[in-house]
Amino acid sequence: MQVFRAFFKIVKTDFPVLLLYLGLSIFSSFLFAGQGSVTDEIFSSERSDVCVVDRAHTDQSKAIVRFFEKTSDIIDLRDDIDAYQDALFFRDIDLLAIISEDGTVKITSAPGSLRSTYANMQLENFLSTLEAYRSAGEDTVTAADRALANLDIETAVTFKNSDEGASNRHGFKSFFSFMPYGLLASLIHCIGSIMIA
Repeated sequence: MQVFRAFFKIVKTDFPVLLLYLGLSIFSSFLFAGQGSVTDEIFSSERSDVCVVDRAHTDQSKAIVRFFEKTSDIIDLRDDIDAYQDALFFRDIDLLAIISEDGTVKITSAPGSLRSTYANMQLENFLSTLEAYRSAGEDTVTAADRALANLDIETAVTFKNSDEGASNRHGFKSFFSFMPYGLLASLIHCIGSIMIA
């Protein structure tokens, strides 16, 4: 109990200084909240850098190559495992697709790359659409053409504001992003000055 009495006695004597630091941190948080920039939230698809190695040369492998040519930027590398590993490591390519002689597709993506994850999801979507057309009785070339045509359909994405005050929301976002740092710094300073006394 004596510790708390001593603590509050020191707080009472240093209260104006503590109030000053607290007020400055809150004031600076409000000041910086008004300085935030408004960013338009517009979705746009990015093209991934992909290296495709076609060793099968079948209709399905050619369809996969056509798909990547349509959705990604194709990067040509020499057919060497070290070149592939270096390109993935240095982020020269996001995704490596090797189509072996038996037609299996081996995907290797750059670690932690979101564009490679997106390209991999697009490939899986294309392959499932291609397989759906082939199971319906289409030959591979026609199924690939139809699958590519289906995946060409794009939808415009717009972000709607639900209320009138949404234009000022960037200030609140900035305020609540930076206010805890100012308050934490002033709290550490205040408690530290109390503990020293």
